[in-house]
Amino acid sequence: PPTLEQLVQVVVDGDAWKRCLEDAFERYLRDFAREVAVDYASLPAEVDAAAALPERVIDTVSMAAALEDTKLKPGSLAAGRLCTEALCVVRHKVHFLPLLDAFLDHGVLPDDVERVVAKAVSLGIDPDEVYDRIGDALRQLQALIHGDSRDADRYMRLVDRVRGIPEELLDELTAQASRCSNLEAMASLLAIDLGGAAGRLTEDQVTQAIGYKGIGGGSNQLRQWFRHRGQLHQGLRAQIKAMTKDALVDLAFDWIGKGGGSGEQGLLPQSATRPYRAGDDLDLLDLDGTLDAIVGAGKRIEDLSAEDLTVQDTSRGRAALAMLIDISGSMSGDDLAVCAIAAVMLLGRVRTEEIALAVFESNTHVLKTFADPTDLDEVADAVLELEATGGTRVDAAFTWAREQLESTSEADFHLLFVLSDFGFFEPPEELARHGQKLADLRVVFLAGTHGHVHDSALQTVLRTTGGRRVELRSVAKLPEVLLETLQQIGDGAFQS
Repeated sequence: PPTLEQLVQVVVDGDAWKRCLEDAFERYLRDFAREVAVDYASLPAEVDAAAALPERVIDTVSMAAALEDTKLKPGSLAAGRLCTEALCVVRHKVHFLPLLDAFLDHGVLPDDVERVVAKAVSLGIDPDEVYDRIGDALRQLQALIHGDSRDADRYMRLVDRVRGIPEELLDELTAQASRCSNLEAMASLLAIDLGGAAGRLTEDQVTQAIGYKGIGGGSNQLRQWFRHRGQLHQGLRAQIKAMTKDALVDLAFDWIGKGGGSGEQGLLPQSATRPYRAGDDLDLLDLDGTLDAIVGAGKRIEDLSAEDLTVQDTSRGRAALAMLIDISGSMSGDDLAVCAIAAVMLLGRVRTEEIALAVFESNTHVLKTFADPTDLDEVADAVLELEATGGTRVDAAFTWAREQLESTSEADFHLLFVLSDFGFFEPPEELARHGQKLADLRVVFLAGTHGHVHDSALQTVLRTTGGRRVELRSVAKLPEVLLETLQQIGDGAFQS
């Protein structure tokens, strides 16, 4: 069976992977407890306490960080439990708080706060030293809920600071919020752990509380949807999806408003003049062109008529922008939320016949072709069902994109933007074949990359397409990068 170390390297949001993780984690904990006991027993009594923390305990920090980085709930739960178990085997006061700080630096909270506090007390550590580190925001939230506070502003400030709530405490807080019919408290719990809180509240309470008074709405609601939608039962899932779709469209339009100009008339500027027509804006008059035409015709100024006037044509040329987004297993729920915003933003920003969009993993999922009319509601509905699955096969995605671009031969400019880590299953020669076909169509190729990138495949595609790499510090930068790309298209930056 796979080890825990192997599973955190290859993350797949599926039942089989989760079962393997559960089994491997239990084996890891058994081995950890046995080895730590042996390590402590083997330490000479005269060894200074500051040097007596077994290496096996120190190693749990990096393992917990890797589990947290899976961005999946089973991984996060395992990280919290490992944090608790590691802290509870510490035998010397001098080690306890530094080890706790190391876990917190990686965003890992113990899953059993009271057990950790009890261990700290047994070592002679003031419990407030622990609470000040891990429980400040959580304790404030706990106090607000037990005090039946209705202060929405305070809840909103706390929501972003609480990374998670241990299961037993979540039981306690949802029960208290429910007893008091405290919608602000319920909204906060749903904003921190949508799946866990929704499973402990009634359907009516959830639908009334989610996003109440702005607590946990907007981008937080979108992130919570992608993290926890699998835990929602069908009826509630449909209701929350509808609310999340509204939030998604609002977020996308916020980004659309940040872009300069309008894409309604097309992405490419054109320089042309035409005869003046009644109703044209006089600011568009081409005075130099008008005077040249009059002089060339031998007319006098006093003989000038409206028919002699020329204006700058404000129409724009047609571009064809295809986009492929890799949603394989390396994508977290937060990443999917950003990709959803970017997809809807693009469709709202660009003329309908100028944009084609698909996502891919082992399969390719088409969101819009060049021929499809733009239906933001339909696309928003589709992107909310996106799931990061296993492998990454780009063959069908590249073929689809190329065929789409071939179908727009009348366009003045063709561009393919691919967001991926380029960890493709296809061999180099197959990638090169796709790249050459795109180059033959004179397609401008942009490779959007983030995090760890498989450089060999990336370089093969860039070499054969003559493309460029666009490095993103994180997927969160995708909407911003796409707006910059649209601006560059309009400025003619990609045209020779």
